[in-house]
Amino acid sequence: VQSPGDRVWGLVFDLTDENLEVLDRFEGYPHQYDRFIARIDTPQGTVDAWVYTAARKQPFVAPSRRYVEIIKEAALRHGFPDAYVRMLEGVAAVDA
Repeated sequence: VQSPGDRVWGLVFDLTDENLEVLDRFEGYPHQYDRFIARIDTPQGTVDAWVYTAARKQPFVAPSRRYVEIIKEAALRHGFPDAYVRMLEGVAAVDA
């Protein structure tokens, strides 16, 4: 969900048009998610990147514990800020 002024940590990948089509299907674009191009700050500079956002805001649904662990592992592997990792440790997750 878009939240002006907030920051999101993540990874940027270089995709082909075919990769983007596969990702669209996986993300449920355009029914579950919309996508738009945003200016993204990276350690190598600013790039334009596709960003997916929920098409309709839904009530909060806790993510699976495994999903949170995957994000946390990536955050640690790629040197995201300690405060972000601590925030992930506090996310209410469920066994799925």
